[in-house]
This record gives sequence, structure tokens and C-alpha cells, in this order.
Amino acid sequence: MKRFLKSSFSIFLALTILLGTAAVGLNELDFSGIFAVKAKAYSDLTFELNEDGTTYELVACNKKTSGGITIPKTYNDKPVTSIGSRAFSRRGSLTSIEIPSSVTSVGEYAFSGCNNLTTVTFDKNSQLQTIGDHAFSSCKSLTSIEIPSSVTSIGYAAFS
Repeated sequence: MKRFLKSSFSIFLALTILLGTAAVGLNELDFSGIFAVKAKAYSDLTFELNEDGTTYELVACNKKTSGGITIPKTYNDKPVTSIGSRAFSRRGSLTSIEIPSSVTSVGEYAFSGCNNLTTVTFDKNSQLQTIGDHAFSSCKSLTSIEIPSSVTSIGYAAFS
């Protein structure tokens, strides 16, 4: 029993040291291909490295963010290619969003419930292909949006 406890404690200690090191320097370690690594926030935005290890997804926006947001084309020198499900959901103080050409997909409910969102601007060279289900649902102040010609799929109730 003592031997089991000692080896269990040793494993626990090793994992604690390894994970503690990873938490301190996430941007310096490369976990690509193993699992998605949550990255540090860029201003009010949070990004996650995709499994391919070469692109990022915007996964969250600080709830206190207000006014206009410009999504960066790159994060940590890698392209931001997607806006995740519910990334901006219920951010009632957002009024405008600028989406760069690098973004190819907008996830489900990405901007749903953004009651004061009036303007969504896609880069003129947009590569956007998909807009997920309910992506802009309940955006009561959104009066017009120009869908890029590159879009091949618009999800169910995307603009309801």
C-alpha cells in the first residue's frame, strides 16, 4: 500500500510540475496535434489554437466589452480562421464587428443576442464560406449585412 501511495504521489507531482510549466508559458510550448491549447486573451478576445497547429479560432469575448470590435487577421503570427460557437453571444453592448478576410467560418450562435449590434463588416477579400445556425439570431438592431460572395452555406435561422 505504501509503495502504491508513493508511486501515485510521484506521478501526481510530475504532472503538477509539467502542467504548471505549461500554464506559465503556453505561448512558448507547442502542443499542436495533441490537443487544442487555450491561449491568452488578446485585448477582450480569447483564441484557441486549432488541432492543425497552424490556425486559431476566436472562442470568446469578454462580457464587459462594448462598442466596436475588430477581429485581428492573425494571432501569435498564425491566421484566425474561425469564430467559434457562442463566441460573442449575448454581448449586448457590442455595436459593430469587423471580420477579416482570414475567417472562413462563423459558428452556431456566434453573435446571437447581440441586441445593439448594428453593423457587421466583412473584409472586401473575404474568404468566408459558412455561417452557422442562429449565428446572428436575435440581433434586433442589425439593419443590413452584405454577405460575401464566397459564402457557400448559411445555417438554419442564421438571421432570425
